[in-house]
Amino acid sequence: MSKFRILTDDGLNFELSETDIEQLDILENQDGTYSLIQNGNSYNIEIIRKDYLNKKYVLRVNEKEIGLNLKNELDVQIEQMGYIDKVGISGGTLYSPMPGLVIKNNVRIGDEVEKGDALIVLEAMKMENIIKAPLKGVIKSVFVKEGDSVLKKQVLLEIV
Repeated sequence: MSKFRILTDDGLNFELSETDIEQLDILENQDGTYSLIQNGNSYNIEIIRKDYLNKKYVLRVNEKEIGLNLKNELDVQIEQMGYIDKVGISGGTLYSPMPGLVIKNNVRIGDEVEKGDALIVLEAMKMENIIKAPLKGVIKSVFVKEGDSVLKKQVLLEIV
């Protein structure tokens, strides 16, 4: 069962499991807002901004704006391995954040990429991890192909 860590801008840090989420008394209203009843308290929730790529959201809860960051179990494990907020970038060189298997390579030498583009899908710990472009640029070199096993900190590609 998956767990999610929620960190708010005001320092609140808690975990919810899939079961916890399924048991929430929450309804979507016709206007796209949500109504939540928790521990006898009623909350009106509106999603103000969503950044799916970075898993960051801004909610309005009972007229108070709250910024939050969602992390799944893999995000937490990567953070614990010392890779918080980075994927292994050094001068346009992209490194593997963990050992794994390259199951999809979306780029070739000469391809133009935008920051956030999905470059490589790496399978690790029975989960697919999307390695995204940390910057806008052109693919200079690709050092792995689909089916390759990679080590932690192994060079995957270079962007210029």
